[in-house]
This record gives sequence, C-alpha cells and structure tokens, in this order.
Amino acid sequence: MSIDCDQVLERKCNRCGEIKKESEFGKSKTECRSCKKIRDREYYIKNKDKITIQSKKYKEIFKQTHPNYFKDYYKENQETKLRYAKQYRESNREILNEKQKKYQLINKDTCSIYYKQYYQNNKDIRLKNALEWGSVNKERKNLRQREYMQTYAGKMATARHEFKRRVLGFDPINQKFEGSEFHHLHINGCKKLGLFIPASLHQSIKHNGNTGKNMAEINAMAIEWFVSNMCIRANYLKYELEIRGFPEHIRRLLK
Repeated sequence: MSIDCDQVLERKCNRCGEIKKESEFGKSKTECRSCKKIRDREYYIKNKDKITIQSKKYKEIFKQTHPNYFKDYYKENQETKLRYAKQYRESNREILNEKQKKYQLINKDTCSIYYKQYYQNNKDIRLKNALEWGSVNKERKNLRQREYMQTYAGKMATARHEFKRRVLGFDPINQKFEGSEFHHLHINGCKKLGLFIPASLHQSIKHNGNTGKNMAEINAMAIEWFVSNMCIRANYLKYELEIRGFPEHIRRLLK
C-alpha cells in the first residue's frame, strides 16, 4: 500500500480548524504556532500583573545563582546583539520615538534629572562625538540646520541671537568666513569687540560671557588662532586690546 507523503506531513489545528504543514506546529501537535501565539498573548493580557511579579522573582533568583551570566553572554554575543538592536531601531523607529515621548511626558522630572546628570558625566565625550559627526556629515548637518531654522523654534533662536548681538554690540576685528562663528571677547567690560573664529573652535569649550565661565581659556585659544592664521590684522588686534587692556596670559600670546 502506498503512502501519500503530503498527507503524512500535514495536520489539522484544533483551534482554527485549518490543515497546515507539520512544520507550522511546535511541541504542541494540536494547535499551530500562529494559534499558540494568539493564545499566549491572550493569557499574558489577562495575567499581566501575576506574570510580571513571577518574572521579577525569577530574575532575582537567577542573578544570585548566576551572577556573571549576563555579562559573559553579552561579551560573547556583543556584535550580534548590537547588530540586532540596530536593525530593530531602524525597523521600529516611529514606534520607539512615540514610546519615548510618552515616557518622557509621564516621567518629566525624573528624565530631566537623569539627562542633566548624564550630560555632566559625559560632557567631553558628547562634545567630541558631536564634532566628529559634524566633520564627517557636513552636508547632512547643514541640511538639518536649514530645516531647523525654518521651524518656530529655529526662528525664535535666531531672534534671541540677534537680540543678544544688539545688547552686546557687534565690533568684529576680522571678516566672517565660511564655517565661522562670532565670539565676543568680553575683555575689561568691552562687550562688543569680538572675532570670527572656526565654529569647531568656538564650540570646543562651553563658555559664558555674563558669568565669565571659561572665558579666559576660550579667549586665549581664539586669539592664538587669529594670530597664527591671520597675521595681517594681528597688529590691529594687539592695538585694540592694548587700548582696552587685556590679561597677562593673552598678552603673552601677542609677543
């Protein structure tokens, strides 16, 4: 008697009633994988709190009995996990962004404290990464900036910048060039005098002219750059600063 192989390799699912290939059944031979997935999901929704408590207890016991398991597993599978995480983020970018927004709204104070602390602890690394990304992705960065300047927030930022310039004054020693930003020197009460310097240099040190935070360092770097790159007007800068007076550490740069 001949046996039909196709009939042997097929089963009927008791849940949906469809006849499917045996490969579509798991350990349970009575229902297919799709039906089991639906049943497991329904069970999870009904017993979510119970499952969460059980899961936490199990994780605590597992960590005590296997303290280095997760660290060792991550080291052995780091490339695979990073590749999978990247693919998942790219495939579910909109869903993840929406979840993050909801979480930040619900936990606004907690997120604010965390982000401030994280920024303080990783300030140098974040700045270095941002400068490296900007140098590699110049066109993308410029496109982002142009798009941002068309938004309401971008227009408000421009308005604040122009207002600040009007209040501080604007007396540039050199000409503006591509990729430059204007830096107010704030030397001996003179707010308007400043230099156009490379944006990467201007952003390399966080500074504040009102509080004086890091102004000595950024001024020294700005003047050193100007003297070494624009010697034609260096004497003018020296003359301007001699009239207004300037600190010893800057005077040494101009000798």
